[in-house]
Amino acid sequence: MAGLTATGIEIKDVSEIVDDLGAEQIANIDANLNLEPDDVLGQLNAIVGAAIAEAWELLEEIYHSAYPDTASGQSLSYVSALTGTVRREATKALLDVDLGGTALAPYPAGMKVYPNSDPDAIFESTAAGALDGLGLATITMQAVDAGDNSNIAAGGENMTFVTPVSGITSAISSASGVNAPGLDEETDDELRVRREQSLALAGASTVDAIRAEMLQVTGVDSCTVFENPTGVIDAIGIPPYAIEVLVNSEAAPNYTDQDIWDAILLRKPAGTETYGTESGTATDSSGNSYTVKFSEPNTVRTYVELDITVDSDFVEADVETAVAASIANWATQSLLVGQDVFASDIINVAADVEGVTSIDVTQTFVDDDATPSPNTSLVITPRQLATIDAADVTVTAV
Repeated sequence: MAGLTATGIEIKDVSEIVDDLGAEQIANIDANLNLEPDDVLGQLNAIVGAAIAEAWELLEEIYHSAYPDTASGQSLSYVSALTGTVRREATKALLDVDLGGTALAPYPAGMKVYPNSDPDAIFESTAAGALDGLGLATITMQAVDAGDNSNIAAGGENMTFVTPVSGITSAISSASGVNAPGLDEETDDELRVRREQSLALAGASTVDAIRAEMLQVTGVDSCTVFENPTGVIDAIGIPPYAIEVLVNSEAAPNYTDQDIWDAILLRKPAGTETYGTESGTATDSSGNSYTVKFSEPNTVRTYVELDITVDSDFVEADVETAVAASIANWATQSLLVGQDVFASDIINVAADVEGVTSIDVTQTFVDDDATPSPNTSLVITPRQLATIDAADVTVTAV
């Protein structure tokens, strides 16, 4: 039976609705009515049935929007907010840009430039200023659009002014690319996972609760908590009966150490020692001070080599640059602490770049050496984070 049942909601489809309408008409109007699909009444029933079916589907959507596992979009944002988890908004990338021109030449707020390789990645100055006496200045510009589309991996690139500015003759992106990558709005799947993690907080001092508390600290994007419940130093060097909290930020760390120390003290079990490379003091609600430690991952500079075949309609050098940038962006967005780097993942990223027709899987290598050995994977330890810069990706069109 359609409606709310013990197992949830069941809705009627168009055929069921049309059959119900016909049954009511025969029972209450005339048993000899012609309800065939090509008859006028049959056609009217089909039209009305389709409209009623849409109402049933809307009811089903409203029903599912009340539950985190089935809600989506704004409905999921509302449901998650009920338990204190707010969807993270998209952020804008920041880029250091070297300006050149006439000595002391002024530039306005809102001056826009874009890299020659990507006219859609427009950056603008956030404040007015002026070049120095040598006609130089380095300023931080913000992407016009939020999200990861403006994450320039390759630096040292000439940039074009959207509207020329008198006295400012050149703009070059910083050597390292974006210094704070833009992030897309948190997806439904990401929000569901973070909501579940945050629910582990309530009154608990478990490893999951500690990790959830860390993820509530502004600037912390990922966290791993190691626990040694034994009476001897464990295999990764954690002292007996201690925990090590490993936190990471996708951009340059924009959390404060004090926030981390305070959060650890709030959630760690009483009597449990903390271990790590960053040591400081936190105070509990009674005014007692404790030494608290945590760690940040050791970055592993990762080098990539791969051979590709480029469509004849594209310029090989442009495709090579685009592949390197895509791999670097993927690494920033996807690689987690302790996650190994596999050539198969690199191949999948490169294959999605426009103009790439094929990739030589036998000539795709990843390594922590500037001259990669024929390795198809790079093993990362639990305290390490692999990073890939576009400059460290060698792409060869063959």
